[in-house]
This record gives sequence, C-alpha cells and structure tokens, in this order.
Amino acid sequence: MEPKLERSNKEKILRRLAKLLEPAGFKRSKPTFYTRVRLPVIEFVLVHKFTFEPSFRLHLGIRVVNDPLRAVALNGPDSDEFRGPASVFASKRLYNFDYDESNDSLERCALDISNFVATAGETWFESNRDLEQLALSPESPLSSDARAALIRALAGEIEDQFVTQTRTALNAP
Repeated sequence: MEPKLERSNKEKILRRLAKLLEPAGFKRSKPTFYTRVRLPVIEFVLVHKFTFEPSFRLHLGIRVVNDPLRAVALNGPDSDEFRGPASVFASKRLYNFDYDESNDSLERCALDISNFVATAGETWFESNRDLEQLALSPESPLSSDARAALIRALAGEIEDQFVTQTRTALNAP
C-alpha cells in the first residue's frame, strides 16, 4: 500500500474508532489518544500505528491528574498478545488490527479495536476503579510517584501545575 493511502486509511480508522468509543465515554483528545475523565484520574487508550505495516497496537493506561511525571506512562496492558495472524499467542487471536485498502477492512479494524477496548480494556479499567486500592496496593499499575499523587488528590490536595501538565499531555478537559 502506498504510504499516502496508508496514512489516509489510518485516519479513517481513527475517526471511526472515535465514534465507536464515544458511547463508553471516551473522546479522541489527541490524534492517537482517546481519554475518559474520571477525576482524579483519566483513563486512556493509545492507538499506535506500526511504521512497518498497516496495523496497530493498543496501550491502555490510567493517569492521575496531578502526577508529576511529564510523560504519559503506558502503565496498563497492551494488545500484543491478542493481535491478529502474526500473534505468537495463537489461542488468543481475538482481534485483527491490520487493514488494507478496502472499506470493509477499515470498518473491521476500527470495530476490532473498539471490541478490544470494550472487553479487555473495560475489564482492566474496572479492576482499577477503587481509587484507594489503586493508590495503596502494591499491585497497582501506577508508579510510586503517581500513587503518592493520587493519595494527595484523594485528600483534596490538587497541584495545579501538574493538573495543567496532565491536561496538556492528554489534551483532556
């Protein structure tokens, strides 16, 4: 596939995905980020387009709004073990994030990404909804700094400079 067509089709998939994720509360906040605000955290899906093929990898994460880390940590599961035909986990080939030139392929890809978020993603997000447990559990996906920031947020201590930094990083309200 020509690079220009591949980029165009990628954008078509990401726009379709935005519509599919909207009922679950996710908004396309950056070209490849979809965010859902559940203060004092923001749940996100990052859709990464591979440079070497017309295919995607998904990353899930939770960002504490007053986390001092500048970068957005990819602290949740990714879709690698669930990817399509090239997956080494043959028993888990549930989703196909590859696409080609056909409209059917673009629609199927967006739908498979949406289904991944609705099943594997929502299961993971739900398992991390108890904010006290998210802050205190040694199994928390958050870094120690993010857990400390969550503890401060739960105590009503919001650091405006870090909230602004988070909102800018994710382009979230």
